[in-house]
Amino acid sequence: MNREIGFNVMLPPGYNQNPGKRYPVVYFLHGKGGTEASLGLMKQMMAVYHQEDLHDVIWVFPNGGQFSGYHDKKPGSMMAETWILREFIPYIDATYRTLAQPESRGLAGWSMGGGAALLWTASMPDRFCCAATLSAAVKSSQKELAREIVLNADQLRRESAFWLAVGGKEGLLKSNEQLTQQMELLSLNYQYNVLPGVGHDFGPIRNAYYRQIMTFFDQHLQYDPVPAKPQRTPEVDGAAAP
Repeated sequence: MNREIGFNVMLPPGYNQNPGKRYPVVYFLHGKGGTEASLGLMKQMMAVYHQEDLHDVIWVFPNGGQFSGYHDKKPGSMMAETWILREFIPYIDATYRTLAQPESRGLAGWSMGGGAALLWTASMPDRFCCAATLSAAVKSSQKELAREIVLNADQLRRESAFWLAVGGKEGLLKSNEQLTQQMELLSLNYQYNVLPGVGHDFGPIRNAYYRQIMTFFDQHLQYDPVPAKPQRTPEVDGAAAP
């Protein structure tokens, strides 16, 4: 895209001491008006990794544009979807010791970023295996998200998992509930949480659920390389081709 865009990377505690090891990756997508600066969340998570027995994970915090909606705008503007999916993720896989496979790549997000995390996971199960969201802004993409969930229901049912939380007093409650109702009808793997008495406020909902989000990814990411699927030998007239 020929422009500089900020990001932060949180490497797991043992990254430098294990030069031959590769790690799953979670991309955290910020909300409207946000940036790559998520230092409060990073400090909370790093403390947990030092104290508790969780698998090591690389967390990445890209700047997706303050008002991009994680969609491509007109050329020359912040084309967040193109940048993250086509340029940034390949860059992270090439620069850090990631497990560059969909089984080891997850998305998390708050508000605007939560809506994108759900949509990308539902529409691209061949790139992401799971998503965890806080107060996901799904109203603007509700029809598209519903369509992608139906189109990919079989693969999502087999390979994907979702974790959602929302405040009990915020305007996004209804749309999140409608989404989880659809997930229930399609027998998808999901968890849904409502924090009573909380509006659209990142601080309280982050503090309440960041450990649960880390546990969710610990349970659903793949921590070893997935063997390549065997290639079927073509046959000619009932015999194996030479």
